[in-house]
Amino acid sequence: MSPTNAASIVVLTGLEDDDKVAELLKAYLALNCLEPVEDELLPFEPEAVTMLRLASEGRVGILLTLAHGMLSAAVEAGVSAIDGEFASNFLSGVGHPVEPEEGALVLGDVDDLLLGG
Repeated sequence: MSPTNAASIVVLTGLEDDDKVAELLKAYLALNCLEPVEDELLPFEPEAVTMLRLASEGRVGILLTLAHGMLSAAVEAGVSAIDGEFASNFLSGVGHPVEPEEGALVLGDVDDLLLGG
């Protein structure tokens, strides 16, 4: 760094608190919301917001990528709210248990099918 380029240097600090993360998520969610909702942060609960901030280290691109993945996982799991437990499971790679519909193939059935059983 030199004094001549000091005005050209930008220091990005990331999102430092949950309120800033919540505002970002509200803006992100509003882009795809078909009608107004009472809680603009739904389906994210406060614990999930904290976990997203910590996991992304406040970096916007990473945070939005994780939030998108978490939303997709919530849809797949059929949950209506992303709470701390769901977020923790998603971020740790554990996932969320999904109860198969009656008559649906489950892993054992697929293995049996593929193995001719």
